[in-house]
Amino acid sequence: MHETLAQLVNSAREQQVVATGTHPDGMEFLACPLDDAMLVGVGYSSNAAHWLRTRSVLRKRASNMARFGSWLPALLSDGSFKLTMRIPHDGKITREMLMAAEELLT
Repeated sequence: MHETLAQLVNSAREQQVVATGTHPDGMEFLACPLDDAMLVGVGYSSNAAHWLRTRSVLRKRASNMARFGSWLPALLSDGSFKLTMRIPHDGKITREMLMAAEELLT
């Protein structure tokens, strides 16, 4: 999963476009270049997001802000649910960051 998201971030950065992808387990990724950073997202489409309990995600995030606080929950207009994070343009998403997002979503 980490490699998929890292490739999307690099592609979005190089081409200055929003890049999206899906892992075989159904998890979706997005990378969006901003003026001063890169927005990355990890989550599920509207079809798969129905099982996700957003209250549970919010409670889990609030219970350990040191680990989960940099991931911001977002319910998008298409019904998908993503955890989003801003990283510096030259920054990288680490395996630990992605593991924290996965843990929040489970």
